Parts: sequence; structure tokens; C-alpha cells
Amino acid sequence: MRDQQAGTDQGEAVLAQAVAAYQAALGSRLVAGYALGSLAHGGFSPLVSDVDLGLILQDPLRTKDRLTIRTVGEGVRAGGSALHRRLSVFWGTPATLQGRAGGGRFPPLDRLDLLEYGRLLAGRDARDSVARPGQTELLVAGAEFALGNLSGARNRSGRLRALIRPGAHDDALEEIRSPARLVSRGPRRLTKIVLFPVRFLFTAATGRVGTNALAAEHYLARPGAPAAELVAASSAGGSTRRPPRRCWAPSSSRCTPDTSTTTSRACPQPTAPSWRKASAAGGPGCWPDSAAPGRLACARLRFSQP
Repeated sequence: MRDQQAGTDQGEAVLAQAVAAYQAALGSRLVAGYALGSLAHGGFSPLVSDVDLGLILQDPLRTKDRLTIRTVGEGVRAGGSALHRRLSVFWGTPATLQGRAGGGRFPPLDRLDLLEYGRLLAGRDARDSVARPGQTELLVAGAEFALGNLSGARNRSGRLRALIRPGAHDDALEEIRSPARLVSRGPRRLTKIVLFPVRFLFTAATGRVGTNALAAEHYLARPGAPAAELVAASSAGGSTRRPPRRCWAPSSSRCTPDTSTTTSRACPQPTAPSWRKASAAGGPGCWPDSAAPGRLACARLRFSQP
């Protein structure tokens, strides 16, 4: 636990260093900086996690912005530690984040992460200028990520070749078929290979960000889920213990945020206004539970009477 906290503190230090560097380079054009990913929603592992930073810049987008973002990022990554090298920067302006202009780098899944979990590090909160990605956009982005990062097809032409000739980029498939080979690639690759499909299924079913913990619980709730022990071990940092079982609230209950517990539960399907209120109030909120039709799964929530 102490090592875990020390690793998280190191990740936060990299974020702070990066934000300071971008503030110096961008000046008043930096509207806001956010922690994203596991440093925002929890579950950060210094062994495998990226250090994700989101930046919102002032409109209009400038030609030199991309070069500035890249140059500053390279300077921070040269800081020496493995966490410095794992800095990943997402950026855009209100116009690009609303889809009114091209440019920047903020894929749909990371835009959703910004909206649901982004933790403000600098500037003023400007998430009201961010368009929420739709279900189709999320599915396409997830499929493209899989082709680009799991199959080895790093660019658009490579992704097209992977679609036309599935055997052209089969690194991931070979690793899955040969566990020894996959393990030899290290825990970071192992975790991504195992958990990305689980997170993708969660987002496809719910339209929400697939954090490792929530996605694993959603997956393991399915009777007879394939490779359940492997998924449980990967999401728990090596522990094979499954997440706690769900319990059911009385039919008159609804979901409300409760940061005092991380126990995931489920509640009966509320009316649409109640669902929206619960989801907008904070925390992961509720989502349709495919394992129990007609109900909502609720994470980090408690139950209260209407």
C-alpha cells in the first residue's frame, strides 16, 4: 500500500511538472489543465498506468500549437523516470472539442473521460464546451484503438490492411495463444491485452468510461464469463479475488452518490429524471445492467428513499 501511494505521488508530480511547463509555454492561452485516466478516477498503478493530461486551449487554434504541445511534452518525458516517459497529453480548443473545427488530439474515449472524471489542475473548468461523444463514435474509436494498439497497425493504412487481411497484424493474437510470450512482454502489455476488451465491452454496453474496476465487475457479473479469473487478477493488481457481489435495493429506492464506499451495487430501474439526476450528481452514476435486464448497475453509490 505504501509503495502504491508513493507511485501515485510520483505520477501526480509528473502531472504538476507538465502543467507548469505548459503554463510557461502557452501563457494565457491555456484555459484549463486536467488529470485524466487512473490518476483522476482511481486505480493508478505505477507499474502499468499512463500519466494522462488533458489541456483546453483558447480559440482559435494556431498553426504552431501542435509543435508547442509536442515540444513541451518531449521535454517532460525526458525527465528520467518511467512515469515521465508515460506522459500522454490530450488537447484541443472549445471549437475542436465541440466538433466545430478540426485539430487537436482528444479522441472520443478520452473526451468522455474528461467529462466524467476530469480533475481540474489549473485554470478554470471549461468542460461545458466539450461535446459528449455518442455511442457510435465511441464504438468506432474503440475498434480503431484496438486495431492501432493491439494489432500493431499504427496508422490509417495499417488499420485498413488489418481489416482487409486480418492476419497481417496478429501480434496480439499470437500473444494470447502463447501465454509465456505474453508474460515475457511485461505486466504493462499483459494488462492492456487482458483488460482492453473488457473495457471496450463495458463502454459498448453503457456509454460510460470503462475504468478497470467497473469494467471488470460488469464483465464478471455475466454468468460463465470467459477467462474470469484472469480478468479478476488483472483488474485487482494480481489478486484473484472477485469484486464484491451486488445486492438489490428495495423497489422504492434510487441511486445517490456516496463517496464513503466503493462497494458496487445495483438498484431497480428508476424513472428517466431520477436516472439523469443520479448520474449527473457525481461519481460514475448508473448504467443499464446487461446481466439483469430492467435494472441499473450503480457504482460508488448508496441507496436512499425518494
